[in-house]
Amino acid sequence: MAHLLCLGHNVRMARRAQHASSFSAFERDFLTRYKSLDASQREAVDALAGPVVVVAGPGTGKTHTLTLRIANIIRATYAPPSAILALTFSDAAAREMRARLIGLIGPSGYEPTITTFHGFAGKILQEFGQRVEVADELAQYEIVEAFVESEEGRAIAGGSEHSRQGAIQDLLELFHGLKREGWSPQAYRAWIAEERARVPEQFAYKRPRKGQEGNITKEGERYLERLNRAEVAACVYARYEAELARRGLVDFEGVIAQAIALLEEDPTALQTLRERYLSVLIDEFQDTNPLQLTLAQILLGDEPRPEVFVVGDPEQAIYRFQGAASGTLELVCKMWGARRVVLGANYRSRPEILHRAGALLRAGGEAHWVHNLTPRAREELLPGWGDAVRVVEAQTKDDEARFVAEEIAGLQKKGVALREIAVLARKHDQLSAVARELSELGVPHQLVGRGVVPQREPAVRLFYALLQAIADPRREGAWAQALQGPWVPGRAEERLWAGERIADLLAGKGEKLPAGVSNNVWKALGEWVLKMRAVAEEASARPAEEVVIRAARESDFLGWAAREPVVYHAFEVLLEDVRAAQGPEGGVPILREALARLERRARGGIRREGAPLLSGDVVRLMTVHFAKGQEFDAVFLVGASASVWEEGSAREGGRFLLPPVVRGAFEGQTKEGRRADERRLFFVGLTRARRGIAVSYPLRVPENEKPLEPSVFVQDLAQAGVRVETLSRAPLAAVVSLPKRHKRFAEWVRERFFATPLSVTALNNYLDDPWLYLVRSLLRLPEGREPHLAYGTALDQAVEAFLRAQGEGEEMDEEALVRAFTKAWDAQEPALWFGQEVAERYAGQAREVLPAWARKRGGWAREVGLRPKRRFADVAFALSSGETLWLKGEVDAWFSPQAGEVVVVDIKSGAPGNSEFREDYERQLLFYKLLWERESGGRERVHRGVLEHIAPGRGGIVSKELALADEAVARLESAIAQMAQEIKEGAPWLTPPRLPRRVGDGAAAIAQTIYRDLRAG
Repeated sequence: MAHLLCLGHNVRMARRAQHASSFSAFERDFLTRYKSLDASQREAVDALAGPVVVVAGPGTGKTHTLTLRIANIIRATYAPPSAILALTFSDAAAREMRARLIGLIGPSGYEPTITTFHGFAGKILQEFGQRVEVADELAQYEIVEAFVESEEGRAIAGGSEHSRQGAIQDLLELFHGLKREGWSPQAYRAWIAEERARVPEQFAYKRPRKGQEGNITKEGERYLERLNRAEVAACVYARYEAELARRGLVDFEGVIAQAIALLEEDPTALQTLRERYLSVLIDEFQDTNPLQLTLAQILLGDEPRPEVFVVGDPEQAIYRFQGAASGTLELVCKMWGARRVVLGANYRSRPEILHRAGALLRAGGEAHWVHNLTPRAREELLPGWGDAVRVVEAQTKDDEARFVAEEIAGLQKKGVALREIAVLARKHDQLSAVARELSELGVPHQLVGRGVVPQREPAVRLFYALLQAIADPRREGAWAQALQGPWVPGRAEERLWAGERIADLLAGKGEKLPAGVSNNVWKALGEWVLKMRAVAEEASARPAEEVVIRAARESDFLGWAAREPVVYHAFEVLLEDVRAAQGPEGGVPILREALARLERRARGGIRREGAPLLSGDVVRLMTVHFAKGQEFDAVFLVGASASVWEEGSAREGGRFLLPPVVRGAFEGQTKEGRRADERRLFFVGLTRARRGIAVSYPLRVPENEKPLEPSVFVQDLAQAGVRVETLSRAPLAAVVSLPKRHKRFAEWVRERFFATPLSVTALNNYLDDPWLYLVRSLLRLPEGREPHLAYGTALDQAVEAFLRAQGEGEEMDEEALVRAFTKAWDAQEPALWFGQEVAERYAGQAREVLPAWARKRGGWAREVGLRPKRRFADVAFALSSGETLWLKGEVDAWFSPQAGEVVVVDIKSGAPGNSEFREDYERQLLFYKLLWERESGGRERVHRGVLEHIAPGRGGIVSKELALADEAVARLESAIAQMAQEIKEGAPWLTPPRLPRRVGDGAAAIAQTIYRDLRAG
């Protein structure tokens, strides 16, 4: 026995000697780095026992300290690296921590578990035998969409496409928010029942009068309506969970919830994990939501002083809108009596940046523990900058974007690496204008931090139009759009003019060349189109992936995209989506089936993650949320307007009622709470900068909208002593020289403008964006059929037939009215263009709204003698220059209440829209007044107009009468004259396109292509 004990002792001593030898290099490296730490960082690294809370402000070396503490645990306790668990909030943060640890201790750095909360939950489920397949966004979207498209779903979704998409997003957001707070469908429904029982007492009249006893107030009735919608949402929530289970899927939040359930039900599994992980470290603890906090608490158990080390900063708590619980750091201190260590030195930013950021927090009363960080950085000021913190006021969003791009180009010339420059914004959409301007200046850049919807990349949209043409050669407009890709032979204007003769190109005809297109280009274009037609002929017999690759190669798109990293990445995402698609029975899809999947993803705004930071020298454009944890020499924080900041993710309960605890996660409890969240987010944006930051905001966007106000945070910076720079706006002609190509193009547009009668739709397009007028109203490039537009056309024809029958003394009953719609709808072949499901949905909508309109408004139409259609053509409009512009239009319906007076009626197939649409609608009525009175020579006056909305769901049949004043018509005439003057001068084509989102596929890409070619000159 003694011999065996001695042998065991020798083996242990040999292992210890081997262990010590392997750690000698690590020990030297550790001590070298340890000596570089300041006193508070050393305190955190040395605190190896018991619960510890480290408050780490921006730039305080948090990740460095956290990594050294992991190394110190291994070094000082001889604990195996596999006994360490480090949890963080993003894959990028986990990768960085892992890389630093490997650099410190070598291959052993692979042994600790360093992952996200969701990654750890997935590992638990996998280890203990629960198969987990996470439902992607498309699967979640499809489950909820199936309900919203049903008859029952319209009660909460409304009738318009926009409303349905909003309902899907709202429902998914509701479910995820409830799950983050641990609310099941049953719990949500129980809360609704409790609220319903409280309504009679809570909303009773304080002093009921006769007839009010036993009733509830109007506010109570509205609350009951919201409870009814919430009850439906609870049912959908239950169906959503059941369908996920049926498919063997869980959503993102469900992974953690399922892991918690497993550990609560399986004591053996829980004990295994507790024995395995001797030390737990949690980064960014201020951003934990209740599910994540529950997982951590279960893992740590009932130990009064567990071995847990959490790092966070309450002043960087910016994820409350995702359910992050406020006050989690204080909770740990109270719950476990944790030791608190404050990292108080900032090693990142120049002192001015740090002082201004601290002043911002103090202005809102938000400074808690680390607002007085000590600056330790010795960064130089950016070349050419007089101050490290700048505030810049621009006239418009385009002016702001141009300023940022030119500043970045200037810094690049002065030696600042582009990878050390970032453009940040509150919302990702705010970055597109800057990206466009950087492209114009040839500055490499990358939009990061958001997944990709490939069809929203302008160049890929044009290639996508080509795929639509190949999949369905009859698809209206697809060939004309595909012809506008910059990889197609010819210059931009030649491709445009050839697009007007697309039928000749498709037929291989070469005679009658369009003006401005050379014979060689026309021939090359014809050969290109016929080559694509050959691909189309085989598309229905080949797998979709094969057809897409062949089309990309033979169209020359692939060679062109290889020189454009952003476009090439979007194409790769599109190709991956095609590969992931399945046919109707799960087989390999043909192109048409694959495109149906892509269109569903795009319609739901579903993005595929994976647009990585480029490794090259490029400017990064990202949201402030995504920039958390990163730092740059120069930062530009754009779009700092009050309309974007301050209110944050306010929902006010949104479409559905939320329990108070969940509503707090969405809304920050109160308006003041949301403002505080946004102030911390602004603080995070400021403290990403090492050497300089420029905060900018526009005064209006676009120019024809009401003025914008700077955010209160900008005002706080100004009050703290930051000077506000105002950008002076030079005349357009001074900003951009006029290349010969621009002059020629402007002359061509001017000729077209005066030769084409102007409609109110064309005027509205121009006021939205001159480029929208160009591609839609002047060039009339087909954009492909949209179901809501085809539906509006059929509805309009049905109402016209109804009014004509009334005018002829015949009564058209409700069934005949629906038949009139069906005839007009079927004539457009909706099943072919939009699919059987969409065609039936719109037909069902018409069967609902047309009889309702006839019952509600048919008697009124008969009483006033409502007449259908009045068309105007070539109504003269004299300009001050002596030139004549011709106007045209078509009034949907009208009546004459008395001699010499006319009331015009405009029929709409959708619910009353937002303020932007209402302004367009009013302009339409004024335009009809202008046409009518000019054509009648003033003998008939139009003082009133009626907007007749025939829409399902909320809003229903809505009729609104507007007064049409002569002063308003005078303003309309002024707008028409200004439009003519700008087009005569060629001014619109000097500014980049900023087309609204509702533009159909292809228009934005075509406009951008023309603009770039014109600028290239």
